[in-house]
Amino acid sequence: MRKLMMAVMAVAGLGLVAGCRDSVQSERRDVAQAQQEVQQEQREMQREIAEERQEGQQELAEQRQDVQEERQELQEELREGTGGGAMAGAQMVDGRIQSATPDAVVLIVPDQNNQRMQLRADQKTQVKKDNQTMSLRDLKPGDEVRASYEMGQGGQMILRSIEVQKKSTDNMMNK
Repeated sequence: MRKLMMAVMAVAGLGLVAGCRDSVQSERRDVAQAQQEVQQEQREMQREIAEERQEGQQELAEQRQDVQEERQELQEELREGTGGGAMAGAQMVDGRIQSATPDAVVLIVPDQNNQRMQLRADQKTQVKKDNQTMSLRDLKPGDEVRASYEMGQGGQMILRSIEVQKKSTDNMMNK
């Protein structure tokens, strides 16, 4: 009986081992399948990233082209508008003189969070007060002015005209 018991246990043990072996093989197949799925997802993600990168590069190239075209248009407008008076692209700004030299003024612009604007003068710049011509040297810090300017080549702001709107309080006391 003891031998019979041992034989039954041996058969049962072999059955367990065979079952475990089948289970391990099944698990290995599942792991291999999961690895293949992960690799496929990685390939798809890499393809999507490459497509996004290519689209981004195309958009950047288009934007650069747009900027280049706008620069060319601006340069053409500047060349066409150089004959007499203010150019077609002139912009107006109201501000307060921070400093003035014979070839430039620096304005503080309250409507733009007290931004400083440096405007370069040239031989065409007109300076007026009470409809009378004056020079940039006559401008004093604190004078309230209205200026017209345009963008020159190289991105500098070129002063076309400046008119004193109101003298600063300091200047009034000094007169």
